[in-house]
Amino acid sequence: MAEMGQRRRLDSRFPLRENVRFRQKGSDQVIESVTRDISARGLFIVHASRSIWPGAELELHLPCAEGRVALVQARVTHVVRSPAHAVGAEPGLGVQFENLSADQADDIAALVKRAQANDARCRIPRLASGSERRPEQLDPIHEYVLKFIDGAKAPEELAHLTGMDVDAVVEELHDLRQLGVIELVSPDRGDREVPGNVDESEPDLDRFCARTSIRAKSLRVPLAESGCTALVDTTATAMAQRDDYAVLGVARTATPEQIRTAFVTRYSHFDADNADEQRLGVYGQALEVIRQRLVDAHATLCSASARAEYDEYRSCCDVLTKFDAGKSALSHEELGTLWQRRARYEEKRRDHAAAANSWCRLYELRPLDLQCIQKAASLILEAKLGVRRALALAQQAVELAPTEPYNHRLLARVYLESGLRMRARKELQKAVELERGGDKRAATSA
Repeated sequence: MAEMGQRRRLDSRFPLRENVRFRQKGSDQVIESVTRDISARGLFIVHASRSIWPGAELELHLPCAEGRVALVQARVTHVVRSPAHAVGAEPGLGVQFENLSADQADDIAALVKRAQANDARCRIPRLASGSERRPEQLDPIHEYVLKFIDGAKAPEELAHLTGMDVDAVVEELHDLRQLGVIELVSPDRGDREVPGNVDESEPDLDRFCARTSIRAKSLRVPLAESGCTALVDTTATAMAQRDDYAVLGVARTATPEQIRTAFVTRYSHFDADNADEQRLGVYGQALEVIRQRLVDAHATLCSASARAEYDEYRSCCDVLTKFDAGKSALSHEELGTLWQRRARYEEKRRDHAAAANSWCRLYELRPLDLQCIQKAASLILEAKLGVRRALALAQQAVELAPTEPYNHRLLARVYLESGLRMRARKELQKAVELERGGDKRAATSA
């Protein structure tokens, strides 16, 4: 059974701008374009043609080291027909490599490694030595991001502090590097290389098997014989309900041993190799999502403290469900307390879509609660639920507290998501001016 950590590494994607040539199977036309990002499994090609559809077979000509060109077979998995400015997408083709030889796999691995080395998300920004450029000469967005760069914070931390999207922060970091203001350095991790997007604390399946006296290999059942498609449907329904017990198929009174056994058993049904996943089509595409959801559910229910906190959350959800169905009565204050408790747990769990919905429900009860407005707007953006509702909430936050810099940063973030960079600059400039004014007042009072 493959390690879960390795499956996650295979899906790590890194920006890569390289010229690429490709030809659709059965056609003599060779198309030249550029790549957007790459992983060990596939890449994204920027291309606006309407003649290529999902499932099409392509022959790729990828540039490699020493001027060589690798000829790789690939299949189109998804097509973006037009740019989606709200999420920064480009029109193009998502393709998955097929039938890679050992040499081709090595060439792909070298491209992924080069892309990872140049990815600002995997590096730490710090002020460039000898830089004489003053912040006053920079764009307001550059100046704003530069204020938080201390040589220790990663792009994700900068995104949290600035209230901007990670991709937007990375774009500004690349601009600042080109201006010579900062440099991007590798994080100090000693001699051990840690691949990006890998959670080293995730459970070890072999350890679970040992504890439950179950051998993982004995649990592997051919997908065609295990009714995997029906199990995918059942598990996906439980995932939509966000019920960890239903995801693992156990009762709420289940013991830790029963939970571990259920996890190992169910995970084994979804542990398919690449050929199996391709044969299952859309069900195969759902397997990776389900595997990670099983890991998360197990991690929650096997920890006594995390399970107690989750049980309290589920009880809260049950009460709110009964209230919505008209089966129970709650006061306005009780209702607000329950929605706030639910929203905070979902936010802690990084379930941005659910948390955004819960904060919006709380906003309906507390329309003048500034924290509620800020949380709802921010999480709507995190969950990519659209900018229209987030814009209305961010504008209301500015109206309620026009002297608070965070509200202007939040509104600027909405404008950035919408592609309105000029408006975003104005709001960030206001935030900078308000912060400078606060610093001056603090210095005067001191």
